[in-house]
Amino acid sequence: MEVQWNTSERCSLDSCVQDASGGGALRRLRFHLVNASGLLAALTDRLLGDRWHGRIRSWWSRNVPRACGVRVRVLRAPQPVGGRGVLVVANHTSWLDMAVLNGTYPGRFVAKAGITGEGYFLRLVAALTRVVRIERDDLASVAEGIGRVAELLRAGETVIVFPEACCWCGRHQGVFRPAFFQAALDAGAVVQPAAVRYRSGSGDETTVTAYVGDIDTFGASLRRITATDGITADITFLSPIESRAHGNRRSLARAAQEAVAAGLATTSERR
Repeated sequence: MEVQWNTSERCSLDSCVQDASGGGALRRLRFHLVNASGLLAALTDRLLGDRWHGRIRSWWSRNVPRACGVRVRVLRAPQPVGGRGVLVVANHTSWLDMAVLNGTYPGRFVAKAGITGEGYFLRLVAALTRVVRIERDDLASVAEGIGRVAELLRAGETVIVFPEACCWCGRHQGVFRPAFFQAALDAGAVVQPAAVRYRSGSGDETTVTAYVGDIDTFGASLRRITATDGITADITFLSPIESRAHGNRRSLARAAQEAVAAGLATTSERR
């Protein structure tokens, strides 16, 4: 499947997302039970402390894909960066990306403030990963979010960003927006590109996992995924990028996008 990066063409359910029908009720039950357990960490955050919160978050992140019948396969592990702050950036096709990435490279997410109104799963993600919330259409909010992410990176934390700013189906990808790359520059942090691709049981790329933003619903997406057998999430961590090797955030964003595109091209050839 050829991946196209663009800014104009948008995904649609009819033209992009593969349909699925049939069962999946048991998988959906397991999914809801895993999330009910995850609520313990969200509700008792302050009582448990960071150590136990992190353990429960890690357990939840690993078990969400399992509950849905999705196997996670790391094709290339991230390289150690010596305790420095890391900005993980990846292509974005599904709400599953959040659990898949957090289960392999734990960190805090940057998310739009409206995530709290998009279903209990995404609200749970926000609580468990202590998201940095921003209003994308509010320049002051974005600037504040960039400053907060820079603080976290300076403190040696990992922050995960989807620079496309919304989900695409996988056949097409959005251009990496440069805003949050400024945080990596300000903090002198490492940028860790990651390529995520979903495969069907036959080994072919699949868009059944896609969550196409405003024109899709979480419930419909969950039913498609849980009704499909043999899905694999392939993750490839590309070579880390030193932010200060780039003069500005646009150059850094372009380098990260090119790395992810190369990673997707590589995984496309694997069966």
